[in-house]
Amino acid sequence: MNTALFSDSWNLPTLISAYVGGVLSSLTPCVYPLIPITLSIIGVRRSDSRLRALGRAAAYVFGMTLAYTVLGVVSARAGLLFGAMFQRPVFVFPFAFILVILACSELDILTIRFFSGVQRAASRLGGGSGIPAVILMGGASGLVAAPCIGPVLAMILGVAASSGSTLWGAILLFAYSLGIGSLFLVLAIFSPLVSRLPRSGSWLTFIKVALAIGLLTVAFLFVRAWIAYPAPPPLVALSIILGSALLIRKSYREHRRTLRFIASGMLALIISNFLSLPPQEKSQKHEQEALPSLVWLYSLSEGITEARDAGKPLLVDFFADWCAACKKIDDATLSDPEIRRELANHWVITKIDFTEETAESLEVQRKFQIQGLPTILFFAPNKTEPHSSRVLEFVPPSQFLQILRAVRTTP
Repeated sequence: MNTALFSDSWNLPTLISAYVGGVLSSLTPCVYPLIPITLSIIGVRRSDSRLRALGRAAAYVFGMTLAYTVLGVVSARAGLLFGAMFQRPVFVFPFAFILVILACSELDILTIRFFSGVQRAASRLGGGSGIPAVILMGGASGLVAAPCIGPVLAMILGVAASSGSTLWGAILLFAYSLGIGSLFLVLAIFSPLVSRLPRSGSWLTFIKVALAIGLLTVAFLFVRAWIAYPAPPPLVALSIILGSALLIRKSYREHRRTLRFIASGMLALIISNFLSLPPQEKSQKHEQEALPSLVWLYSLSEGITEARDAGKPLLVDFFADWCAACKKIDDATLSDPEIRRELANHWVITKIDFTEETAESLEVQRKFQIQGLPTILFFAPNKTEPHSSRVLEFVPPSQFLQILRAVRTTP
């Protein structure tokens, strides 16, 4: 079985989360206020039957799903390239700066007219009566809305890239785009509900602020590997959260944009600190001192030979100096006392350096279908093919230990 195609990343909760993320994205200011207008433009409200109205709305949603599914395929296929790019400072800091600019747009500090201009062009294109024009309009509208729904989309693209599965990446983005289009389909069937949609108001402003905080949080998480900043104590963090929320409300009442940006940034900083907290260490200092040391091999052929001769399972850890998640696995998972005992007593462990691209690393990448970093492969005792389990992202020690024991006891 192709382990890159059917990997452990496949699971129903992730798929449902992608769909729900799409539904929530349809309530953002880039999408929600335009739903009645869009339905009118593509001819849904002029259709003489519900079936025809549903057909035109389905064509529009199909255009969106096609655009996002392509994004999912590209992200999954280029997982390693994206991982390398977005963990190097030369790419990370400009990307984080773009996220900050988009956040300023959501906070009404800057005005970015890209979306409205392309939306008008897409509307003119979709003004025709043909279904192909409606499909094209759906695809264009979906892509130009991407900056507005950035946090959710970036997260799902990251999952697609780390999965190493082209099909799974496409399915995730299909579910996400279907979530965005669900409201279009429902309103096409029950067109009288369009006039009963809640009006744009302060609740949309709340969504814009939440979206801006999400963008800033992602920016902080990206640069955290290169800019260290301490996490405040819990009571201080709670005070900052409450104070920032009040300041944001005050900034809108008094039209103080700078205050709004600072308060949103403080909230995002606290959230990013919380999201990047490592798991709590369960052992005492004296217990750590008694742990066995791990002996890593740095040659795949040597690791395979030693594991075969010893009749032990083999762990192969693909890492790179630029891979922040790899370092997190080393610091928080592979340093866990139970993990260290399991590896030292029962495993042959090997590290393969992907920091620099070499002929050997490319050959290994093709052989084992490595699509992104981190990637950890497991070989059961006396097996020449990798086990179906593989680690493609940070996992806590308890989950990692379950994988180790399951692979070791594989018949």
